[in-house]
Amino acid sequence: MSSIGHGLSIAATAALFTIGCAPGVIGEVPKLDHGLVDESGRLPTGTYSTTDVRILDLDRDGHLDIVWTSQNFGEHDEVTDTWELPGGVDVSLGDGSGRFVAGELPPEIGGWTFVEPADVDGDGDQDLLLTGPKRQAPQLALLINDGHANFTMGEVPALTGEDVGLTYSRVAVADLDEDGDVDVLLSIFLDVTLTEERPNVILLNDGSGTFTRDEEGRLPEMPPDSDYTLSIAPADFNGDGACDLIVGETERQSRLLLNDGRGFFTDATGSLSEGGTRVPADMLRAYHMLPIDMDNDGDRDLVVINDATYAEDGETPRAFGNYVLPNDGAGGFGLIPLPEPVARQDTRGLAVDDLNGDGIRDIVIGNAVGGAVQHGGAAIEVFLGDGAEGYAPVRNLPRWEKGVFGVAVGDLNEDGWPDIAAAVGIGDETASATSGDYTNILLLSQ
Repeated sequence: MSSIGHGLSIAATAALFTIGCAPGVIGEVPKLDHGLVDESGRLPTGTYSTTDVRILDLDRDGHLDIVWTSQNFGEHDEVTDTWELPGGVDVSLGDGSGRFVAGELPPEIGGWTFVEPADVDGDGDQDLLLTGPKRQAPQLALLINDGHANFTMGEVPALTGEDVGLTYSRVAVADLDEDGDVDVLLSIFLDVTLTEERPNVILLNDGSGTFTRDEEGRLPEMPPDSDYTLSIAPADFNGDGACDLIVGETERQSRLLLNDGRGFFTDATGSLSEGGTRVPADMLRAYHMLPIDMDNDGDRDLVVINDATYAEDGETPRAFGNYVLPNDGAGGFGLIPLPEPVARQDTRGLAVDDLNGDGIRDIVIGNAVGGAVQHGGAAIEVFLGDGAEGYAPVRNLPRWEKGVFGVAVGDLNEDGWPDIAAAVGIGDETASATSGDYTNILLLSQ
């Protein structure tokens, strides 16, 4: 059973869930008074089938830049090992006015699906961790930044699909063992035959950007019929100062793993004294999760977006909606569905920021297209928060028929308002790699 419109050559297993409460919608339909204007023509020409995007200052010049990742796509020539549409990594270096020039990257990078920034070597700049599900090739790469957006390939353990299974999402980065540096956690979905589960993988950092694979069993064992991890969110969820994990599974409820302070985790999903569970029992397809304080109460909540899949007949699409999980401060979570202004979508992109300057975090999502799931022009959606449990969809956004696989938010033109960059990917696995308009999207505030 395939994930709809992913463009990736792996399958995803269907999951069912029920909605336990009504959407929280506030007041009248809001608008962004400052407006967002499509300025995609300002972006340098990049690799098509773009699947992720991040906004950050890569060259430490005080201006925000953009990094994009693109997957290999189309026909593959086994003799020359070349792709009809080769993927890669592209950097758009900003000058603070909302204009960009292309940066240079090592030619041997190849195609990747996701990028996660992190200062792995402790030198104060952002390096880049790249992931992608590959059956026989390494699924993780590291680009070391010299502080001026000049990158070299770093060393990481040779994790291949045969060795660990398939990693389906971006890595999670956090100081898991409380030693002051950034560690890496890979979510593993299935083995390379797409039939059996595989445990997730922790890579421990020695502080210099050198990683070793955990062999001490820091993660608890999970039943094989429930360990199909799509994404992992790291944060201190119970307020004890240690970095915990929420593991997003495809066929069971998400799991809460509590850290003992030394980087060893216990499954505390069902540990409430009065019975019940700490996380909703609804079975989501957590394609991406962000741990962030959405209601300004001082603890980490969770924003979860879900991709689409097929029912057991392999033809009927299923979409799961998107959610905010409010934290009670002790690691107990509720479930608030985001409004559905069009329909449930195949959602792939997620970013959070205060878009309207009211001091409350808002949500930006990107929706893919492909198969029977079409977003009707709602490639990008924005939900304004009220600081409690209300999220209202913004209506005055441009519309595209393109499929968006990643979104990022940041003040690219330095006018005091967040802008939006969106990664446009090929949505249908049967589509031609060279057909259609897959230019990435740039929305600048005006």
